[in-house]
Amino acid sequence: MVEGRDQRASDAQRIIAQILHTTWDPIGVRKAASGGYDAYVSPVCTLLERQSTTVDDVAAYLDAVAKERMGMPQCPYAQSRIAAREIFSATRHIWRGQAMTDKPRSHGMFRPQVSAQPRPLMAPKGHTGAFRAQVLTLFPGLFPGVLGESLTGKALKDRLWELEAIDIRRFATDKHRTVDDTPAGGGAGMVMRPDIIAKALDFSAKHGVDDPARWPVVYLSPRGRPFDQKMAERFAKAEGITLLCGRYEGVDQRVLEAQRVEEVSIGDYVLTGGEIAAMALLDAVIRLRPGVLGNAASTEEESFSRGLLEHPHYTRPQVWEGREIPEILLSGHHAKIAEWRLSQAERLTEERRPDLWRAYLDEKAADGDTERSGGETDADTGTNKE
Repeated sequence: MVEGRDQRASDAQRIIAQILHTTWDPIGVRKAASGGYDAYVSPVCTLLERQSTTVDDVAAYLDAVAKERMGMPQCPYAQSRIAAREIFSATRHIWRGQAMTDKPRSHGMFRPQVSAQPRPLMAPKGHTGAFRAQVLTLFPGLFPGVLGESLTGKALKDRLWELEAIDIRRFATDKHRTVDDTPAGGGAGMVMRPDIIAKALDFSAKHGVDDPARWPVVYLSPRGRPFDQKMAERFAKAEGITLLCGRYEGVDQRVLEAQRVEEVSIGDYVLTGGEIAAMALLDAVIRLRPGVLGNAASTEEESFSRGLLEHPHYTRPQVWEGREIPEILLSGHHAKIAEWRLSQAERLTEERRPDLWRAYLDEKAADGDTERSGGETDADTGTNKE
C-alpha cells in the first residue's frame, strides 16, 4: 500500500514538473535545463491530495508564485489557469476522486446535498449555537490548515463551529479574474480593488446579521488594532465572524470605510498575506467557545486571562537533570499553591511585559487593591523570601 502511494506521488511529480516547465513557464526557461520549477511541484501535489481542491486553487497558487515570488506581475492569470487545468486532466487517474469544481469549499456543518434547486451557500445552520467563520481569501485551499487539527479540528468535525473559505477571485469580472490594480499616486506593488472586495463582502453578508457586535467583519492588517485576549473573548461571544485576508500592498481604503470593516493586527511585523493571521485569530477565538476545550478552567488560568502572563508549569519526573519541581506544588495546600502561581505570574509579567504590568497595577489600584500578591517567592522552591 505504501509502495503504491509512493509510486503515485512519483508519477504525479513527474507529470506536474513537465507541465510547469512546458505550459506554465512564467519566466521563459523552457529552452533551458528542465527543473527550474521543481520547488513548486511538491506544494502542487499537496494541494491535489486534498479532495476539496479545485482548478482555481492550483491556478491561484501558481499565479501567486509567478507574481509574488518570481516578481513577474505581468504574467497573465490565464497562463496559470491553463497549466492548472492541464495538471488536473493529466493527473486525474492518479488522484482518484479529486473534485473539479469552481465552487468554494465549506467545512464543518456545510454538507453537499443533491437537490433539483440550488441551495444557498449560507443555508440556515442545523446545529444550535455553532460559531460560523467566513474567510475571504485568494487561497481558499489553505483552509482549514492547522485549524483542522487538534482541538479546533475536533470541534470542527463535531460541528461546534463552521468554516467557509470564499475565493475572492470568483467576484472578478474579466477573463483573467483580476482582483488588483496599480496604486493611485504611484509606488511599488498592487492594491486589491474596492469593487471586487465589496462584492465578496456583500456575498458573505448573506447571513443577514448587520451588527458588528453579533458578527464582526475584520480585515487582517499590520496597521490594525493589536489583537489580544480581550478581543478574542469579544469575538468568541459573537454568532460568527468574517475575515478578509489581504495580499500585495493591501486593500483599497474606501471599501474598508464603506463596509465598516474593523482592522486588526496580530503583531508588529509584515506577512505575505492575511491567511496565517486569520488562522491565528480563529484559533484564539474558537478555543474560547463552549465545548471546545475539555477543561473550561484552562481558559481562566492561562496567560492574559487576568491581565497577566501565565505562571510556570511542571510535571513528572519530580527531579529532572538535577532540577526539582518547586516544593509548594507538591504540598497539597491548594490555597498556597494558588498564591504562589499568582506571585509567579506577577513576577514574569513585571519582568517581560512592563506594558501589561502597568495596566494590571492600574486596574488593581482602581479596585482599591495596592498590595502585591503573596510577596516575593523563590521560583525554584516556591518558598516565601520575606
